[in-house]
Amino acid sequence: MELIDEQGRLFGYVNVIDALVILLVASVVIAGLVFILSPDPAKPDTRFATVDLGPQPSHIIEEVDVGDLVELEGHADNLTITDVYYGPAEEGDGHLIVRTEVNGERVEVIEDAWQFTFGGEPLRGGQALSIETLDYEADGEITRVEREDPDLRTSETAVFSIATVSAGISDDLAVGDTYTVNGQEVGTIESLRLYPTEDSERLALLGLSLQTHDRTGVPHFGADPVRVGTAVDFETDLYNVSAVVLDRGTTELATEETTVLLESNLTRGEAENLAAGDTFTVDGETVAEIDDVAFFPGAEDEVTAVVAATYATHLEGDDVRFGDRSVRTGAPLPFETGEYEFIGEIRERDIDGLVVQEQAVVIETEVSRSIADRIETGDTHEIAGVGLANVEEMSVYPTADRETKRVFLGLELVAEARSDGLTYGDRDLRDGETIPFRTDAYDIAGEIVDPDGLAEPGEPMTTSVTLEKRNVRPERADRIAVEATERIGGEELAEITDKHERPAEVVLESEDGDIFEREHPVNKDLTLEAELVTRDAGETLRFHGEDLREGDEIVLDLGRIIVTVEVTHIQD
Repeated sequence: MELIDEQGRLFGYVNVIDALVILLVASVVIAGLVFILSPDPAKPDTRFATVDLGPQPSHIIEEVDVGDLVELEGHADNLTITDVYYGPAEEGDGHLIVRTEVNGERVEVIEDAWQFTFGGEPLRGGQALSIETLDYEADGEITRVEREDPDLRTSETAVFSIATVSAGISDDLAVGDTYTVNGQEVGTIESLRLYPTEDSERLALLGLSLQTHDRTGVPHFGADPVRVGTAVDFETDLYNVSAVVLDRGTTELATEETTVLLESNLTRGEAENLAAGDTFTVDGETVAEIDDVAFFPGAEDEVTAVVAATYATHLEGDDVRFGDRSVRTGAPLPFETGEYEFIGEIRERDIDGLVVQEQAVVIETEVSRSIADRIETGDTHEIAGVGLANVEEMSVYPTADRETKRVFLGLELVAEARSDGLTYGDRDLRDGETIPFRTDAYDIAGEIVDPDGLAEPGEPMTTSVTLEKRNVRPERADRIAVEATERIGGEELAEITDKHERPAEVVLESEDGDIFEREHPVNKDLTLEAELVTRDAGETLRFHGEDLREGDEIVLDLGRIIVTVEVTHIQD
């Protein structure tokens, strides 16, 4: 079959002219369908991307600036820096974050699904991106892509933080210090307080104002999130401090004044320097002051100091702290001046002050005759020039040993009033407790026999008694004479008013074991009538500071002789 026959028909069916018309129409229809069915061509579009360039050396940081243009070779796409953030970095000279205006293309990948591309590649968060100009090249990571806003999301974040620093660095720290990167301030010390630590360093409380950038809703200082418990670095030309954030949202130091009651054992020399009004300073700032102090006798030659002091404390959560020490009952707490230092145990916290009062007590003790002769009313027990106890009343009595005296002292004490009663140092003021009393002339300790009085109990009176002394050698019997008296300190306490002698009766045992009662050829049995100065204590009668009962033995110092006799009768 011929392609075109003699009548001009194509394949013998269609006229050639008609066929050309048909082909032209078909091509137009097909072209229209292709135009309708194919996706739109790429369209120019713009996004704003935050790029974290990380730590960079100073020569890069100094070159990066707003307006820097990055053009892609072989593409019409470009990128312009619109904002710059400088922050601290552990490596390099600073942490660099830039906001960029990215001019790229919007491409429909599938029907009604468009994608922004830069240099032919999708632009997404988490993607690596290199910023290269004629002056520098820096690699970073895209952290955020948005349709609007050429500015970085930055803010000023206030934090309350804590750091341990050397004494040398603490001397350089000051309110107003600034941290700068590329000439821009990224941090400022707004408030500062320094505390001592156990190892001679300093604990610094720092209120910091930080220039931060937002990343996933959390402020970051450089690469580090600013959260409670995280560390932030603060650097100047003089120091570099790593501080742990305790609170966010304020530069005000979470401090308060806490009054505590401390107890410490000191030497007498140390106690002499201690006084109310003394201050504890750290780098010129007062961190504690003594409000009141009381001294009490301690063990041996020590002094127990009870100190009410107010400390500038700070809070870590619910814990009240002074530097690296917790301020709680039983914990140690230091106090230091240029003249002395001590560590006291916290007895109480949050007190109103030290409460002391005068309290009268009577103590009893046995001392040598020479010490008894030195004791006088008006004697004072002093520590650091402060009187702790005064002898207001005294009574001295004989014992069976001529060189030993029994002493009762009525003392006026400076006692501490506690919630559970009165104390004198570490001693409760109650019956049986031992109280020391020291002067330059003597050092004694006595047992409390009356915790609330100055004199022995009872009203003074004269009591007639009958006394017996058996089997006395003649020479001793002669020394016990009628009108013999017992005088101590000029006071007459006893007088012999009558005396009866008879041969002493002794019991003998024969060789075969028989018992015989015989008169002693020499020795005497004595019956004495005496007048005693006693005290009527209500249910009991007292003599020489002890209860007086029939059958008791008493000691009389009659000058020429000290005699122990039995009380056989007490006249009503």
